[in-house]
Amino acid sequence: MFVSRVVGDCPGCGAIQKFGNVFVRRDHVLRGCFQCKYSEHIPLPVLRKKVLYLDQCFFSHAFRAKEQRFVQAAEKLREVSALQLMVAPFSSIHEDETNQWKGHEEELMKFIRDISFGHEFEPDYQVERAQLCRAFKSFLSSGSSAFQLCEDDALEEKVHDWDEYLYITIPGCHGDTERIRNARRQSVEALVDAFDHWRKTPKTFEQQILLEMEEQARQYLRAYVDHSVKLGTGDFEALFTSPVISSYVEQLLEYVPQDQMKEGLKIIGNFVRSEHYNQIPYLWIGARVYACLNEEVQGGAYTNREKAIKKLQGLYGDIKHAATYAPYCDAIFMEKKMTAYLSGPRINLEKRYGVKLFSSETLDDFIAWMDQVIDEMTETHRVALSMIFPGVQREDNHAFARAILGKA
Repeated sequence: MFVSRVVGDCPGCGAIQKFGNVFVRRDHVLRGCFQCKYSEHIPLPVLRKKVLYLDQCFFSHAFRAKEQRFVQAAEKLREVSALQLMVAPFSSIHEDETNQWKGHEEELMKFIRDISFGHEFEPDYQVERAQLCRAFKSFLSSGSSAFQLCEDDALEEKVHDWDEYLYITIPGCHGDTERIRNARRQSVEALVDAFDHWRKTPKTFEQQILLEMEEQARQYLRAYVDHSVKLGTGDFEALFTSPVISSYVEQLLEYVPQDQMKEGLKIIGNFVRSEHYNQIPYLWIGARVYACLNEEVQGGAYTNREKAIKKLQGLYGDIKHAATYAPYCDAIFMEKKMTAYLSGPRINLEKRYGVKLFSSETLDDFIAWMDQVIDEMTETHRVALSMIFPGVQREDNHAFARAILGKA
């Protein structure tokens, strides 16, 4: 066996300094001998890490290392992650946004993976689809309209396992960078160009939410119909070129009972007008952020088109970050504008989902929160870490973390 952390002499064959940790697996440490087949399984306690989502702005600031406070926050995050008390997975949105960095995309993505210790969220489109399907199944069974969060929809099961010494990640597959950049710019321009209409046709907050929910439903149905028409006319390239959301309605139809299939689209139509649909977290959050923006526009904000485009260029990504992953997290770090939306009385994510909200304006609070998590580490957890990292001194929790980082 390959021994990565020597503990001492082998209890089986007596080989001097040949016995130690081979690997860490989920809930145990395997110890073995470099010379013989003797081995031991050491059980580890059940682990429940704090889950943190970091917006791209955090990674960008920490990577550039121009502001010492972000560097300090990143180091604190490494400490709490090394102690396996917290995990900050990266997501498909991070990969998409990092791919827009010309000349530094590989270095930035490596930086993000290192801070995340290789842990990933499920891709954003999978989370969105999983939420739709979960709500639709509840609708079909006449279950409660209150959405039941399931961590598995957004997080891999292994996120709460004890981490191994090494991690391997496989780079994602990205589309045409320039095409994606142009599409995002065009989307922001279209949004800003709609502001004049918003001002001329004022809506209440609730009316705007309803419009946003209806528009999202139309997008799902349009994408499905366009995809079906292309296939029906022999354009089989649509199997590869259609947007991901074109498959959502098709998947919902699979849950419709066989004897009701003729009414499938009608049933889906009833679903998107139901409270089950309105309570889907991804849609609930996104619609309210746009409704907050609508209130600002009606109040006189964003009158200069070019300035508005520049200020809102990251809006879609920010909304995707928050709407997709915040409900599954213990805390999330966002741009201060988005944090203001999410923490305000109109949305109040902390009250609804129990997620703490941090931004650059509350960076000291963010660091203090991570310190608190470290300080509250139990003796049972410390003993388990001592099994994983034998010989590491642990005078206090913070020194313990730094020593682990030095041995990792």
